[in-house]
Amino acid sequence: IIGSDWLSVTGDEGTRRLDNPNDYVRIEIATGLSESNIRVIPVLVRGAAMPKDHELPADLRDLAFRNAAAVRNDPDFSRDVGALIAQIHTWFPEHAPAASPSVPTGPAVQPRVNRGIVVAILATVALLILIAVLVLPGLLDGGDTRDSANTASGPALTLAAGVAKPASPGAGAAVTANTVMSFIFVRDGPATSYDDIGRIIDG
Repeated sequence: IIGSDWLSVTGDEGTRRLDNPNDYVRIEIATGLSESNIRVIPVLVRGAAMPKDHELPADLRDLAFRNAAAVRNDPDFSRDVGALIAQIHTWFPEHAPAASPSVPTGPAVQPRVNRGIVVAILATVALLILIAVLVLPGLLDGGDTRDSANTASGPALTLAAGVAKPASPGAGAAVTANTVMSFIFVRDGPATSYDDIGRIIDG
């Protein structure tokens, strides 16, 4: 990485660091330039320019002939760094990040339906259908149940808790029902609830 003062920076003794053969930066660069299997990439920051070969020590002069990559400040920093990384990957494809494996897509997962809610809905619907079938015809006829009671043969009946019982003797005009309503109980369970509902619909 070469900044604007890279050529002129000095050490504690006041001499230029590049002129010190024991300076670790000079040693690293000189070693990289001397090895054919090592790629040295000058990276210019803060508006620095590539040094001239006569400005460098003898073992670093080959650096002046290398292609440099410039990394500018924002708003160009991210784009310049990305381009540098992409170029490095072309030189060393074995170190490039592997492509993300595609995730196999399976069949869509269907949401689980609460069986108890389904049973309750079906039972409610079946009960409403049953009430409509048994009650609506009498309402549509417009008859008075008390008139029917006076003409019905046999003792008058009243409905109590779903069981037909004879009316108490001496009671006033007894209210009777031409149709006896049945109570159907839907049991809970993995199989019995659906059987009970099936019997309601079939009946």
